[in-house]
Amino acid sequence: MVEENVDDLDLSWTNEYLRTLHGGLTYQKEPMNTMNVHIYYSNTQNKIIQRLKTNIHLTINDQYDSSSLLEEDLISLIQQYRILNNTKYKCDGIMKFHIDIDPTLIIDHVNDEDFQFHNKDCVEIYDIPRNIHFSPSLFIFHHINSIHILFRELILVNPTNKPIPSILRKKQGKYTKKRVRIAELPETRKTRKHL
Repeated sequence: MVEENVDDLDLSWTNEYLRTLHGGLTYQKEPMNTMNVHIYYSNTQNKIIQRLKTNIHLTINDQYDSSSLLEEDLISLIQQYRILNNTKYKCDGIMKFHIDIDPTLIIDHVNDEDFQFHNKDCVEIYDIPRNIHFSPSLFIFHHINSIHILFRELILVNPTNKPIPSILRKKQGKYTKKRVRIAELPETRKTRKHL
């Protein structure tokens, strides 16, 4: 039998449990230091084929009144998860779900069965990575607040599997690049008739 020292046990989960149990006593919004990120992968037929969940750290500002997922951290996260099972995916959308409702509003409507959160206030959608800011929210909503990233499978550009012609050509035993000139406007002949 292995004997463990009580000082080595991780009891941090008990603090969160007690805060959740006595959450009705806390009316102050708090900034978040971590965030759940849900990652979805869809195939070329737009069907979700895989879902992953991870937890990331947020940056809390100096005034301790908001948290942020910085753009470079989001880009790093996208780069980390863009390949799944040797298949490349592209980021097709980013969604933020964040409940920062006023605590007094919840307390005033706790017995109202018709009360609903306004979805437009809780959800924001982004097409490209950017800094995403989170205002403080009640502790009981911290595990619900999340980022959702949708990855779509990349479609092959050359589906016929025909070999792509080389840009190199052999000239006098040496390989040289083919010269290509791209003109923005079509050239017109400069003859006496066109002057």
